[in-house]
Amino acid sequence: MKEHKLKYYIFRCIGFLGLIISFLGLFYLIKGLGDFSNNRFLIGAFMFSFGMFFGLLFLIFGFKANFLRLSIKRFKKIQKENSENIKDIYKISKDFASKIIKENEVEKAFCNRCNKIIDSDSEYCKYCGNKQ
Repeated sequence: MKEHKLKYYIFRCIGFLGLIISFLGLFYLIKGLGDFSNNRFLIGAFMFSFGMFFGLLFLIFGFKANFLRLSIKRFKKIQKENSENIKDIYKISKDFASKIIKENEVEKAFCNRCNKIIDSDSEYCKYCGNKQ
């Protein structure tokens, strides 16, 4: 477990180092804008692009666990907030499906426990044995 955290810590450090290099490159890039006779502009452009790319890449990998944890928390929060709506949608769709089945075939219904299609006059579900 500690090796796992160490890996993310190293990725973060390399990422921040890459961003520092990119800002130094940006400084050289701006400093060399007027004077193209020396290589300050080219060095700055290279440092900026190299540092920004690898810095962001390593930061993303370094904070991957944090991003994932926040995504899961957000998903659970949304799920909790909308659980009643989900139950209502499920009930409406189940009733609608039951009506369609009744119109097209011999009267059928859904089991209250396993939600499989059974005959509407059945006392017990033939799949799970639950009393209807």
